[in-house]
Amino acid sequence: MVETQLGRVSSVFVDEELNKVFVSVVTGPDVERREIPFLTSKPSFWLVPQEGDIVEVATVDREQVARFPHNTAKPQLPVGLGEGDVCLKLDDETELRFQKSDDGFDVYLSASGNVTIDSAGSVTIGNPDSAVNVAVQEHTHDYSWTDSGGSGTTDTPNEDGTDTRVQ
Repeated sequence: MVETQLGRVSSVFVDEELNKVFVSVVTGPDVERREIPFLTSKPSFWLVPQEGDIVEVATVDREQVARFPHNTAKPQLPVGLGEGDVCLKLDDETELRFQKSDDGFDVYLSASGNVTIDSAGSVTIGNPDSAVNVAVQEHTHDYSWTDSGGSGTTDTPNEDGTDTRVQ
């Protein structure tokens, strides 16, 4: 039998060696469950709660775990969500959405800060068959000045091009 109750996270600990997230949860006056595992719906889905989050504490076979944050959403509900869609919205400007379409899923990303894509290989934005490199090393530019600078052609850049490609 599964026994559950709600509690407020009082501390969070990420143990990279054990590959687990642990939380301490206050479940009542003078009652704190200390350093219990925080579980998510999938083994490869990571969610680290914050101090003050409300979570469910479950007891399964005498083992306690925390799961399922029960916080009220602070950002506005994303417009256009439908059956089968998944959306992670961290603030009003930061959203990662997987939206079901006729062909599968479309992916939308917006951020209130920077977006960094780190790849050991190439990055292609758009259709790989029609994408072109964003910056290539072997290119020049014609120029013409109205002052004494004259006109001519630039040298090739002295830095390598990129593997990033856009359509």
